[in-house]
Amino acid sequence: MRVIKSEKFTLAEIMTTSELAQELDYNQAYVLRLAKEHLTEGKEYRSAGRRNYLFSPEALKKLEKVITTKEGE
Repeated sequence: MRVIKSEKFTLAEIMTTSELAQELDYNQAYVLRLAKEHLTEGKEYRSAGRRNYLFSPEALKKLEKVITTKEGE
């Protein structure tokens, strides 16, 4: 397994797919689609089992920016 070194986060800062979707107020399927289009796997998110992913705090910030941009169009 390849490990990409990045900033360290506490366990409390890492979010599951469900938590991220709740934070963004969108459903999980839409959030996953956005994540796969706009985030770097292994750095901002990673798989944690079947249909479940873990997201860094940067992922939340980046997806908030993407959603804001999409809403402004």
